[in-house]
This record gives sequence, C-alpha cells and structure tokens, in this order.
Amino acid sequence: MDFCIVGFPKCGTRTLIYLLKDHPQVYTYGDHPPIYEVHGERIYDLKKVSGKVTGFKHPGLVYPRNEKYMDYLLRQNPSLKIIVSLREPSDWIWAFYHYRLLGVKDLSRVHTFDDVVYHGKEVAGAKLSNGQFVDFLKPLMAKLPNPKEQLFLMRVEDLQSDYNYTIRRLLDFLGLDNLKVKQVAENVNRHKYPPKDQFTKQLFYAREYYAAGQRELEEFVIDQWSPGVTVIKPFLTESECQRFIPIVKERVSKCKGPLKTTVIPAKEVVELLEDRLLSVAPTFYTDPQGQGWLPNDVSELVHFCFYEEGSEFPVHRDRRLDENAETLREDVEIQDQFKILLYLNSTNEGGETRFHKEKENVFRVTQCIAGQAVLFHIDTLHSVGKVVKGTKSIMSFRIRYIKHK
Repeated sequence: MDFCIVGFPKCGTRTLIYLLKDHPQVYTYGDHPPIYEVHGERIYDLKKVSGKVTGFKHPGLVYPRNEKYMDYLLRQNPSLKIIVSLREPSDWIWAFYHYRLLGVKDLSRVHTFDDVVYHGKEVAGAKLSNGQFVDFLKPLMAKLPNPKEQLFLMRVEDLQSDYNYTIRRLLDFLGLDNLKVKQVAENVNRHKYPPKDQFTKQLFYAREYYAAGQRELEEFVIDQWSPGVTVIKPFLTESECQRFIPIVKERVSKCKGPLKTTVIPAKEVVELLEDRLLSVAPTFYTDPQGQGWLPNDVSELVHFCFYEEGSEFPVHRDRRLDENAETLREDVEIQDQFKILLYLNSTNEGGETRFHKEKENVFRVTQCIAGQAVLFHIDTLHSVGKVVKGTKSIMSFRIRYIKHK
C-alpha cells in the first residue's frame, strides 16, 4: 500500500479518492476496502497493485480507536504516505452532526445540536472535542519515520478556492504525473442540511471553543500551509526542451565562467508560455502580513542559466525586480510572488535544486529532469548542487501578482 486517506470525516475524503481514482497511474480500493478477521481482529485485505500507486480511504483511521489498524499499515509499509483532509472545525461539527441525523426517523431520541455544542454530548462521533484536529495529528505524526515526507495536509477550503493548485500539490506529494483529473462535484454526497443561519449562536460558540486549537494547529503544520515547493511533471515536451536549449545558450553566450547566468527581457519566450505558466500558479495568495494577492501576468524578465560541469549556485533568495531588473520597492501594487523553474535537460549526475528553511536546513530537493517545472515562492531560500557530469540548461519565470483590495 502506497497511500491512505485517513481523515477527517466530512472533510472531502470521498472527493479525494474519487479524483485520484481517475488518474491512470493510481489504483484505489475506493470507499470501503476489503476487510477480513484474524483471531477476532479486523485486518484490511489490501494488496499493492503492480505498476500502480495504490491506496484507499478510511476517514476514521486518524482516531485513537483505530490505532492498531494504523500501526498495522505502517508495519506493512513504514514509508506509507498519509493524506489528511481538514475543515474549519465549527463548519465540521455542523456538517457532521447533520450528516449523522440523515435517516433518523425519531429525532426526539437524539441529542440536539445545542446539546452537542453547549453540553459536550455526542451523536455517533459528532462531538465537539473531535474537531480539535491537532490533538489527533500529534500522535499520528509521532508514528511516522519521516513526517515531512509522509504527511500531506489539505484543507477543504483550499480545494474549493484553488482546486488546480491544491491538486497539483497532492499529485506531487504522491509522485504522480501532473495530468488533468476530472473535477469532482464540491460535495459528492449531495446531502441537504438545514441553513446555517439557524445556528448562528451555536456556530459562534464553537468557533470560540476551537480558537486556541486552531492557532496551535496552524503553528504545528505551518510548513504545510505556507507556500511550498511543487514539482509539475511533465510541463514541457521533449521537442519544446530541444527548442529552448539553443535559446538559453545564445542568451548567456557573453557570460564567462562555468556558470553562465543572466536575467534579461525575453517577451517572445514569455508569450509562448504565459498561459501555461499562469495556469499552474496559485489563483490567490495571502502573504504573512495578511495581504491578499491575485495573479496578474508573467514578467518579461527571464532568468537563463547554463551550468557547465563543476558549476553550482550558492544558497540565495531571489529579489523582486522591476522592468529594468532593479530591486522593486515593497509598496508597489504589482510584485513578483512566485517563480517557475523549467528544466530543459536531465543532468547525468548532480545539479539538483535544494530548497532551504535556513541556510543549512534543506527541506526539499528536486532533481534536474527534462520537461519538469518547479513552482515556489520567491522568498524561498534555494541553491543548486554541483553538476558532476554533463551540463544543465534552465529558464525561470516570475509570476507577478496584484494586491487584492
């Protein structure tokens, strides 16, 4: 088993398994994986499908009552990749409670929503404390040998607001090609619940109850929710790569030394790729100061790099530039926010791109493979390892965003 969607209920887990099911590199066991009993214990009858990334969903596996099943899966594959889908918790308790009422004929025998919110009552798992997601994520992460590589956190709100970018991050996490997957309806269950405006006071109380846990959760998983590094494969065809390599060499021909690099206007190159570049960029970005940004265009300034054998690039952070390649003022309405790096050839050895939290702390390494693109925020520290054999040709583009007012 390669991956498992483990939680939380009513957080889009069925949507995720449906969309992954359509990917040609994936085999899923769907909603209800086969189970058999051994000495009175229920065990999943799951087998790896040859040549496929294989997985299933069980949104209750994140809870302590199912700890032995999670332990069993990790014994079978210590590198198991785990996907956890989350939701704003006051919205979660409202949805899960009313989901549990579906099909109940005599509602007088069931706790009311007031009982659940104000008095800690439970209706088949719909309990206020079960929405303190961080309390369940901590022990789960403690079980994983390499949590940064094995755990993917997704918020339903992200899937709704920026479907394509969120799915690209998921496909990258699972090592899958960036093929278009059919967009699943926002709620594949299509259940009809009472209007939220009937529960305004209860939902306000629930938000207050969850506030401290949400702050802890955001601190706990900040690396997942801040702009990360996403590999998009394939982005260019082989023929496109061969077309652009001579352009790179021509643009850097006046540079000296084993590392030839220049940032110059290249409108004709940008026009060829602009639509494709914008299609993979986040459709909305909120910076650490809370300012929102919307994608505007691709800068005409293109960074062309040609690495000869033995060359490398030290740890650095890219500057935001104006049209004259000068450092941009911070108060400008339109600014570079993301970069997209395009690998035009595969290096025989070395030349990998390293991304750093701090100068010595590498959190992601991407290999130089022809046709692949790497999307990252412009403030991300990064470096390039020494090209041991062969050469390396790349182009990088700046995605400019405009302030959202």
